[in-house]
Amino acid sequence: LAHYAPPPAAGVLKQRVGALTTTLFLPGSDRAISMTADGDSVLWGKVATLELPEMEVSERRAIKLVKLHSAAIQCATVIGNLLVTGGAEGHVRIFTHDLRVVAWFEELDAGPITDISFAYDPQIFASPPDKIDGLRCPDFVVGTSHSLIVACTASMFDEFSPEARRGTLLVQGQDAAVHGLAAHPKLPRFASTGHSGLLQLWD
Repeated sequence: LAHYAPPPAAGVLKQRVGALTTTLFLPGSDRAISMTADGDSVLWGKVATLELPEMEVSERRAIKLVKLHSAAIQCATVIGNLLVTGGAEGHVRIFTHDLRVVAWFEELDAGPITDISFAYDPQIFASPPDKIDGLRCPDFVVGTSHSLIVACTASMFDEFSPEARRGTLLVQGQDAAVHGLAAHPKLPRFASTGHSGLLQLWD
């Protein structure tokens, strides 16, 4: 560590700041952003003073607090020119780097979001954006604390039906303690049962 910056004080941002859950740099800038357990984002940047111009400042300080979710933000990632967040209320939201909301996926109905991963598709951001193009981002999957993995596409945002905006369930795991395993006597398969009441057959 080159230096240490103390936690953001409530007086600087005019309100209390919750526990930080994740932090990442915003590409193409000298700024970083942290997510909190209160659903806020804290933007960090260089702050110039009379004694020290911005180009000579190395320490980043909290400069902005923005509400992004109504519950804890449990994961965040950057894809191209977009910031994508997943919240404990089960919503995925997509923002520009200046925190303007671009799209939201609130009908997934899969539980608190714990991780988001995007497909590799460099052509998505290769051409200039077109206003009539709609949301431009690769397909992605989300993991949840209910042991679900759900596949999503950008086109889901344009759907009117809540069912069409739920994505495709890829994996349903045990979301409670596993209490029984049994191997098939002849086939390469086994069954598992859990306290959630779920019986699964795996191959």
